[in-house]
Amino acid sequence: MSVSTDNLKKATELKLLPEFAQFVLDHHYDDFLSISFQLMHEFNVPLLSFFSEGEASKLSNISNTELLLYLAQNNSSAHIQKAIDRWKSDQLRTLKRNEIVVDDITRVGYSRKLAFLKFVPLFTNDANQILELVKEIEFYILEYTSTTFKAFVEIMDDRMDKHVQRLEESQALFNQAQALTHIGNYVWDLVTDKLTWSEELYRIYELDSLQVEITSATAGLYNHPDDVDMINTQTGNARETLEPFSYYYRILMHDGRVKSLHAQGQFTANAEGVRIKMFGTAQDVTEQKETERKLLENQTFIQRIANAIPAIIASYNIHTGKYTFINLGLRKLLDYDPRQVLEEGVDFFTKLIHPDDLEPLMEKNKKALQHANETGEAASEPIVEFQYRMKHRNGEFRWFHTFGTIFHRNATGLVEQVLNISLDITERVKAENVLVQRTHELQQSNASLEEFAYVASHDLKEPLRKIAVFSDRLALSTGQLTDDQQFYLNKIINGSIRMQQMIDDLLSLSLISADFNTENFDLEKLLQEVIQTFEYKIEDLKATITSDGLPLANIVQAQIRQLFQNLISNSLKFISKDKRPVITVTHRYLSPWAVTQYNMRPARQYLEIRFADNGIGFEEEFEEKIFAVFHRLHHKNEYEGTGIGLAICRKIVQSNGGAITARGKPGHGSIFTIILPQ
Repeated sequence: MSVSTDNLKKATELKLLPEFAQFVLDHHYDDFLSISFQLMHEFNVPLLSFFSEGEASKLSNISNTELLLYLAQNNSSAHIQKAIDRWKSDQLRTLKRNEIVVDDITRVGYSRKLAFLKFVPLFTNDANQILELVKEIEFYILEYTSTTFKAFVEIMDDRMDKHVQRLEESQALFNQAQALTHIGNYVWDLVTDKLTWSEELYRIYELDSLQVEITSATAGLYNHPDDVDMINTQTGNARETLEPFSYYYRILMHDGRVKSLHAQGQFTANAEGVRIKMFGTAQDVTEQKETERKLLENQTFIQRIANAIPAIIASYNIHTGKYTFINLGLRKLLDYDPRQVLEEGVDFFTKLIHPDDLEPLMEKNKKALQHANETGEAASEPIVEFQYRMKHRNGEFRWFHTFGTIFHRNATGLVEQVLNISLDITERVKAENVLVQRTHELQQSNASLEEFAYVASHDLKEPLRKIAVFSDRLALSTGQLTDDQQFYLNKIINGSIRMQQMIDDLLSLSLISADFNTENFDLEKLLQEVIQTFEYKIEDLKATITSDGLPLANIVQAQIRQLFQNLISNSLKFISKDKRPVITVTHRYLSPWAVTQYNMRPARQYLEIRFADNGIGFEEEFEEKIFAVFHRLHHKNEYEGTGIGLAICRKIVQSNGGAITARGKPGHGSIFTIILPQ
């Protein structure tokens, strides 16, 4: 079922509801979720009884968040249709589609309506807007209720059709029960030697009851030659003892086919003890016998597969401690004979398990069995995992990972048998130990490198400071240096200053970590503080920096401050001499759907901040390269800098779980876009 075209058209004409939904998302999201769930409780929505309190709250929050997002996009019809499709395709988690009742539809709709109305006064105090918004809310609830009722009716009709169909099938099956079981009955009058068969017995022997008069001699002609002696012995003993008989025998058809029958019956005698009649049934079990034959073949096949698997597969009775099955994996992995396990039971493995692992393993197994008995049989039995060591026949202890599950429960639902599949993970454990050691060594190495970077930078700065100091003193010796000497001295001074800047930038880059100790901070305030640090340069260049008022955001303050500094410095630096720098900072919020192309930390929404300038720009081919360390698009004599600033920007954004991109056009400026999860 789909939403009608007229309804779709009306839904797209909603004017205030989308804006109202976005308002609730932006300003009252948590309150709306809380009130919606509270109202559903107050109205005793029946479907809540299928979930725990925590799960019901979580599902309510997900549903209402999805509703607000669709309403904000003016796409309520799509949301209704999506909910109906999910319902009709039985995707309601533990709740089956047939368990939804009428009260679920009406009470959910009414609770949503009341939840919306509670926030209308906060959205506007204009009476006309309030009336129009209430009207649109009523329209949405009407659309939701009517469309959902149609789906409900369809589901009920489908359910009714299935019930009627099942009833008709049951009636037909009842009428055919005797024929389908292939059981025919007979009475043999021993005095008159008259044999009376039921219609089904004639069908089993493939005879026409209207044309063939059956006798004991006629029936005996069909018996398989190899079974004649057994039949005579069985019937003779039953006739002598008057005890019931039961045996399987074969009959030969005219075309050579063989059928297997199951005979059951008993002789009766008169007061003088003379045998006078035999009553009995014969059931065609040809298919059953064929199935048993195939089952035996399958069991043999499965046994061979189990023996070929490089794992120990075993099942045991928890009450007797005896094993009912064990494959040859025991011989392959531990070099023991499986027959020894069948003889000794659980004690066999108890002796093999490492002493340090035995008690924790038994305790975990005990708790798992206790939990399984308390929870009872489930649709799919839980799987419990154990990791421990067992001794190989050669004395070596090897690591095993065992998956245990319930194999059989008794009539009361308590655990009777357990199935275990054990894999040898010795090599994996060894590899993991090596990995842990390597990780520890890497962490130590990283810490040493960080310490080295910090110390080395200071050690490198010390000779540079001396170079700068003595160069300055030498430069003050005016009149004592030739022009060439003065030129080379200036080169030394500029080089030492540039080297100091490069060391500072490299130190900053190395110290940025993924430490995410965030706090809510006013980005606009942070931006203005950064702008103040460029006060003299802004006045000198007559630059203009504007912002649309950045919001509060959950950030690492020191890192974002450095990010803003680097971007503004970049825009003030790369400007044509005939232009006054103009930097515009804007922001907006993005939905998760709008940022799927970036590999970022999941969030309910994302904050996008753009730094746009009118600088010299760059070619499209350099959009990624400009973020590389030491990558410069211009000679250092044209524009100052170390070529590390934008690399620091990218590392800061990534450490905050976000992404940064750049677009530029030569002569028309650049745009740097930052996206941060919120």
